[in-house]
This record gives sequence, structure tokens and C-alpha cells, in this order.
Amino acid sequence: MALRHNTAKYKLTLPVRMQKEADVYTTIANAVIVEQTLARDGTLNGRMICLLSTSRGDRLTVTMPAGAKIYPFMLNGREAAVESPSPDVRVVQLPHSAGQVARSVLEITYGLDSDIGAVNRKLPAPALPAEVPVQRTFWRVYTPDDHLVLGYDRNFALAARYDTDSLFDMVSAGHEKQLGKFPSQGQLWSFSRQGGVSEFSMTLMKREIFVAILWGAIIIVGIVLLKFSGFKRVVLALAVLAAAGGVYQVKPLLIANASSQGAFACLLVLLLWLAHWLFFGVLRKKGRSLPPPTPGRPDSPIEQVQAVELSGAEGGENENA
Repeated sequence: MALRHNTAKYKLTLPVRMQKEADVYTTIANAVIVEQTLARDGTLNGRMICLLSTSRGDRLTVTMPAGAKIYPFMLNGREAAVESPSPDVRVVQLPHSAGQVARSVLEITYGLDSDIGAVNRKLPAPALPAEVPVQRTFWRVYTPDDHLVLGYDRNFALAARYDTDSLFDMVSAGHEKQLGKFPSQGQLWSFSRQGGVSEFSMTLMKREIFVAILWGAIIIVGIVLLKFSGFKRVVLALAVLAAAGGVYQVKPLLIANASSQGAFACLLVLLLWLAHWLFFGVLRKKGRSLPPPTPGRPDSPIEQVQAVELSGAEGGENENA
């Protein structure tokens, strides 16, 4: 029985519908670290650190932001020879690996003039070619101390605020640490995402402008709500809190800044409502509840003084007559 049934009675064929060579990446960016400092006058200073692994000494093409001031490229701590086929394109020769995987650190520093009055800031960075995959991108931005960050590109996630040395040690396995100094000033914001990207956007506003708009809106709404009853005010306040909770899911930094900067204005509105209820509610009702004066009740000292003044005035008129 075993000899009779050890051969299958059917044949399985897998036809080839398409035959194509797979893409082989000879250069890979294990991580890209972008550091940018945004000044009050709109000047943007940036640095991009590329942790590269290459199995063949490729020529790497880097596309710079339009109108950027390009400084010397640093490859493994030394200034690298760069070709300029066009004003915004630079070509760097990576080290030859002799058939093995070579790890190198490419440091690109540049400057850019940004729009001073823009609320939504576009923060560009140099772009690697599409045939060089990027595994992970870290974006670090230093913003002025007198500015508030109200939003950011949601394709990124807020990351822990590592310093450059700690971040480099965490993601640069096999790479030698040879970095220059980067001027940092202001408040640090750190973001991260999977894959590569050449631009990051943030929503910034000066603190005094944001506080003036927020306080004006809160106080004006608080004065208008004085015309409503206390129960309606509570319902409207709960509705505003519910709406803020919904917006928080989309714009968490906007609601967080509004809560922290508008707390004092909300306290002023609550004191205004309390004073309105005390003087126009409690005291008015108390005055209405007082009993009317009776005829037999002795006059108060004020009424006696008014009567004496009235009689003196009448006597003077009689003498003149």
C-alpha cells in the first residue's frame, strides 16, 4: 500500500506572470537628525546630520532649500569635496567600502531667511534622493522664548528632549561621533517620525499677541453672559469645555497654551459674575424684603434731621416775606 500511493496523481504548476529585478539599495540612511534655530527676526539656521551606511562608494546627491546659504559639508569630521551641478544641488562622494558596509556621518549646515510675520512657519531642510531610503527622522527646533507653539505637523510625534549627544549615541550604532558645534538658543522642541521628509511646519505666535486676543475674547464673552441667568452661564461654560476637549484631540498645544495663558482672565470673569450676583441679586432682593415704614414708628435720626432742615427753610421764607 505504501508503494502504491507514494506518488501524487496531480501536478502543481506556478506560472510566472511577471519577472522584474528587485531594487538593491547600496546606500541607506539609518537616521537623519535635523536641528534648526529660529530667531526673532525670522532667520533660520539649520544643520542636518545623516548617518549613512553604504556598500559601494556612491555619489550622494543632496538638494538644498531654495535660496539657502550653504556652508561647507563635513564628512566624518572633515570638510568634503562637493560638486555643484546647479545652484541648489550638491554632490558628495562617499568613502569607498571595498565590498564591505561602510558607515559614515555627513553633516550639512545652512542658513535661510524665513518670513517674519508668518504664523504658519515652513521649516525646510536638505533632501536626500528618493533612491536613498531613510529609516527614521528626528527634528529638533529651537524657538524664541517670547513665542508660543500652537501647532505642528501631525505626521510627526512629540519626542523626548534628548540633547544632541544622547540622541546621537542612541541611533548611531557603528558610526563614529565626529560632529561640530551648532548654536542653540531658545526653547527646544523635539519631534520624530518614521521615514524621510524634507520639510516641517509649525504654528507660532508671539506671546503678547496671543494673550491679548485670548483675554479680550474671554472678558467680552463674560460681560455679554451677564444678561443670562446663572444656570444658562453654567450650561454655556460646560459647552465651551466640551468643545475645547474636542479641539484638544486635533490641536493639543493650542488648548494647552489657551488654558495656561487664559486662566487669569477666567478668574477675573468669575469675580465679575460674583460681584454682579452679590450687588444686583442678593442686596436687591434683601431691599425688597424689608417691611414698609409704619405711621406710628418713631422717625430715624436721618428723618429727624431732614425735618429740622425743612422747618428751618420754611421759617426763613416767612421772615423774608
